Amino acid sequence: MLPASPEPQRFIDLAAPLRHAGAVAGVIGAHPNLSWVEEGMAAPGIDVLLLSRDRTILFGPPNLVNKPLNIGSPFAASRVITAFPSERWPDGKDYLTAIVPTVGLADLSSFGWSLLVRLNADDAMAPTREVIRSFWVIVGAGAVAALVLLFCAAQWLSAPLRRLADSADAIAPIPPPARRIRRPGPRRLQG
Repeated sequence: MLPASPEPQRFIDLAAPLRHAGAVAGVIGAHPNLSWVEEGMAAPGIDVLLLSRDRTILFGPPNLVNKPLNIGSPFAASRVITAFPSERWPDGKDYLTAIVPTVGLADLSSFGWSLLVRLNADDAMAPTREVIRSFWVIVGAGAVAALVLLFCAAQWLSAPLRRLADSADAIAPIPPPARRIRRPGPRRLQG
């Protein structure tokens, strides 16, 4: 008996023959519930999507399930391309996307399904932005510290020169500036 659920139960039915001494002795079957898969793959900020051959989302965020996905990565999944650095999705956000072109296990049929894993680009780049911001804060603080040290060194180096200049002024005061004498220029003859 299956547990009651407000949403329809979603299963993948699997069956395999049981062999004994080369003959089929029976069949074993299982139908894993997709909610079990969802709980097992849950990770903050990461979405796992299962796409059908026609790029309809079979499993993933509830707002996307049973909708066709018409962006580059699902088309690439059918061409065996495995990653997109950043891609704008229909919700207007950029995501980093990795693709597993065919989903299958051993000799089981893949049904033409593709697996897509996406991570919000802003969430993925947040640690990098934090490192860059920290770098510039450290560089700025280092520059201010270097300027303060240079100012102190300049004061320390200029102190003996100031004392020498003060001593020279005390010994020999500078005479007032000499008056300039105007020399008469050549006279013009009027005529």
